[in-house]
Amino acid sequence: MKSAVLPLACLAALVFSAPSSADHSNGVGLKAGATGIGLEFYKGLSDNFNFRVGINNFQYDDDFTENDITYDAELELRTASAVFDYHPWSDSGFRLSAGAYYNGSKVNATARAIDGEYEFNGDVYRVEDVGSADGKVEFKKFAPYIGLGWASAPTSTSSWSFTAELGAFYQSTPEAELNVSCGSALDADICSQLLADVKIEQDKLEEDIKEYKWYPVINFGVLYRF
Repeated sequence: MKSAVLPLACLAALVFSAPSSADHSNGVGLKAGATGIGLEFYKGLSDNFNFRVGINNFQYDDDFTENDITYDAELELRTASAVFDYHPWSDSGFRLSAGAYYNGSKVNATARAIDGEYEFNGDVYRVEDVGSADGKVEFKKFAPYIGLGWASAPTSTSSWSFTAELGAFYQSTPEAELNVSCGSALDADICSQLLADVKIEQDKLEEDIKEYKWYPVINFGVLYRF
């Protein structure tokens, strides 16, 4: 975690300690979208460049079925960003962006018994055969980002503006983990088979989610500049 957060924090401290280039070049923004609800701080660098750092958070509960297993899932969106914006035209709000995210998002899941039974790798186990059955999906913490969007022009003297952002950060291949314990009364041989079936299910889950290497960033918000 520290290896991802520390470089972003150092970069933000360095940029925000620099003097502003013009009036109304700094600001604070509130946004919402694919990364959750977030707060951003802006630093004007020139008539064409600005820098912003942000934090985002959101939690969502749902269920999903994967390989015949139904999970009660909790999605935690927790990210921090450090992004440079380039406005090709100083009198236009259009911007091109590049930077990085700290990606602390994850999915926590608990397998749900259906009609008193679990099914792992095609084998059926009674609910009393399983002590616990949960898992998680996590991502690489450091995630490079590219995008484009709209905010107030760097040379604008307006205090308030609307913001929009479309981009994606590269979170690499997600890592899945399934943890199942055997019931206290389960035969040792059946317990070994259960754990072997769970390992196969984990491999299947990782195969199914390996294509989700890019996370889309679509956000809208408001910006106050001062």
